[in-house]
Amino acid sequence: MLETLPQHTGVLEFGTELVAAADRSLVALLGASPGASTAAFIAMGVLEKCFKDKLTADGRPMDSR
Repeated sequence: MLETLPQHTGVLEFGTELVAAADRSLVALLGASPGASTAAFIAMGVLEKCFKDKLTADGRPMDSR
C-alpha cells in the first residue's frame, strides 16, 4: 500500500488494513491476503468501523428490543 503523508510524497507500507467510507456504507480489506489466524480480528474490525453505534463497549451487539 502507498499511504500519502503530509510530510512525505508517500510511504510504502506492507501489511493488511481495513479502509471504510466516511458514511460507513463500504469497507475494504487492502494489502496482503490474511490467513485464518487473522480472520476473526479482521471481522471485528469491520463491525467496529461500520456498526460501532450498534455495539456495546465490549463489542457485543446492542439489544434491539
